[in-house]
Amino acid sequence: MEKLNKLTLPATILIASIILGGFYYASQVNKQRSIEKQQQIDIQTKTAADQAKAEQDKAQQDAIKQGEAVKAEQAQTDQQMKQERLDRCMTQAHKNYVDERTAYCLQEGYTLENLDKCLLPAYKTKEFRDSQEHAQAICVELFK
Repeated sequence: MEKLNKLTLPATILIASIILGGFYYASQVNKQRSIEKQQQIDIQTKTAADQAKAEQDKAQQDAIKQGEAVKAEQAQTDQQMKQERLDRCMTQAHKNYVDERTAYCLQEGYTLENLDKCLLPAYKTKEFRDSQEHAQAICVELFK
C-alpha cells in the first residue's frame, strides 16, 4: 500500500495538470476564435463603410453633374429667352417704323391701293437704315 500511496500523489498531480492544461488550451482556442471573429467583423464593417462612402461619393458626383446639366440647360434657356425678346423687340421696332411711315404716306395723300409707291422707296433710304440701326442698338442694349 505504501507503493500505492507513493504513486497516488504524482498521478493526481499529473491528472490535475492534464485537466488544467486542457481547460487552458480550450480557453486559448476560444480566445483565438473570438479574436478572428472580431477581425472578420471589423473587415466586414470596413468594407460596408467603404461601399457606403463610394455610393455616397457617386451620388454626390451624380448630383454635381446633374446640377451642372441643369445650370447649362438654364443658361441655354436664358439665352433662348434673351434671343426671343430681342427678336420681338426688333420686330416691334420694324412694325412701329412701318406704321409711322404708313401714317406719313397717308397724310401725303397716298391711298391704300398705291401705298406701296410710298413705302417701298422708303426702305432704300438712309433714314430707314438709320432708324433700323437705332432700333437695333436700343433692343440689343435692353436685352443683352
